[in-house]
Amino acid sequence: MFGIFLVVGLGFIIRVAMTIIKVPPSMVAVISGRRRQVVDSETGQTKVVGYRTISGGSAIRLPIIERVDYLPLNVVSMPLTFQSSSAGGGEPLAVSAVANVRIGSDDQSLSKAIERLLGKTEAQIHQLVFATLEAHLRSVLSSYSVEQIRANPQETDERLSQEAALVLDPMGIVVDSFSVQRIGGSNTPAHSQDSHAVDRDAAEPSSGAAGPD
Repeated sequence: MFGIFLVVGLGFIIRVAMTIIKVPPSMVAVISGRRRQVVDSETGQTKVVGYRTISGGSAIRLPIIERVDYLPLNVVSMPLTFQSSSAGGGEPLAVSAVANVRIGSDDQSLSKAIERLLGKTEAQIHQLVFATLEAHLRSVLSSYSVEQIRANPQETDERLSQEAALVLDPMGIVVDSFSVQRIGGSNTPAHSQDSHAVDRDAAEPSSGAAGPD
């Protein structure tokens, strides 16, 4: 009789242990399957969502009813090198920059990242962020001429940094820093530098997403 109770007890402990998930600080677990009410940090209104999030801790997942997905929160350094047409059809512009990006850890950023990025692999997230940044910044640069950039390179750098933060915000991605190494005509650069970083810590939405391949 004791042996039966022992087997049942061990089975129960194993079953409970299998439902406990542990989440490192560099990840956020999205546990979906049950509805709950939350307060929207932007509007202050109550809304119903079908998930809960856990970061840097542990939680119990209900078997069958709930499933767990993960999103990375660590910073990714993303090199950007591309060419863009310049205003007036002049000499093409060449750009070399580095953006340090991550999924925001605030509620609003996580909500956006869950809607846009959940279910994608880290490689797919990186590819989406890169393609979005490259396409948008190329479009922004098309309104500049080489002469305008040479006249005020710092203003151009700051504009690119602001635009990077703006275009990534709908995905829940924040820009920690944006560094332009080179920008100017493809044949004769307007300016080259080892580091011209624009700190974007303040770029995270005031109301409040990527790991290595």
